[in-house]
Amino acid sequence: MILNFIRTHIRSIVNLLFFVVTSVIIIYLLPHEGKFMFEYQKGGFWKHESLTAPFNFPVNKTRAEIDHERDSVMHEFRPIFVFDSKIGPQRIQEMEEDFNARWIEYSMALFKIPSRNEYKTNKKYSINRQLEADYRNYISSLLQEIYRKGIIDMSPLEENGKPKYADISVVKGNVAENYPVVELYTPKTAYEYATTRLKNSIPKKNSLLVHKYNQFFLDFQINNYLSINVSYDEERSTKLHQGLLESISSTRGLIQEGQGIISRGESITDEKFMILESLREEYEKNLGSMARQLVIIGKFILVIPN
Repeated sequence: MILNFIRTHIRSIVNLLFFVVTSVIIIYLLPHEGKFMFEYQKGGFWKHESLTAPFNFPVNKTRAEIDHERDSVMHEFRPIFVFDSKIGPQRIQEMEEDFNARWIEYSMALFKIPSRNEYKTNKKYSINRQLEADYRNYISSLLQEIYRKGIIDMSPLEENGKPKYADISVVKGNVAENYPVVELYTPKTAYEYATTRLKNSIPKKNSLLVHKYNQFFLDFQINNYLSINVSYDEERSTKLHQGLLESISSTRGLIQEGQGIISRGESITDEKFMILESLREEYEKNLGSMARQLVIIGKFILVIPN
């Protein structure tokens, strides 16, 4: 029965299918959305009737304005680092213990001292013990100076081997202060500073007892007691960075419904152009699904034959 119907009406069915396919193609090729009904260009003149705001809408900033504000805000951004006040005292204590043990071992081997007790009690070695105390205390004060200033991990700040920021914010306890990066030590600069200071502290006169400890100072690796105590706080830095970016507004004002925008024949200045562009964007955005459906219906009406 169905086959008989198709054979009987085959010409009408083919025409209907052809019409449907053609309609779909035409609808697809026609504009999908309604467009702003006015034409204009920056620097020209308004050729239409005087225009008032049909609804409230924000005036959008240009991409250049937003980029400029972002650059300005980011110029004020300081990555957050946290100062660990416990690391310095711990490493200094380790240094002092190691220094004492190694100094005594070195002295016993160099001067053929039979026991630790002999070294510690015999007046013959009082100068050695004094040197031990003097240099242990000197290195301790040197490390204290370095740790007070801070040893920073620079890797989060570097891009192509160079710091991305000249200043950082360092949190000590509950207080944050801004510091130029150059005022803090890196592990490398801390080591170079400490070894230079220690070398310069040894008198040049070779006849002095301290020169018998030259090898001791060469073997004593002061860098073993230099640790990073200013570390990057990624979570807080990211939140601060995002907060600064979010503080940048994409608009620079609001046009109220009924407010005059531009008059016929008026010059389209940069400011007027931005207002018109904002109105156009808001108009096209506010078409919504209902307007799109009406546009599609209108397309069908255009392609349906009278």
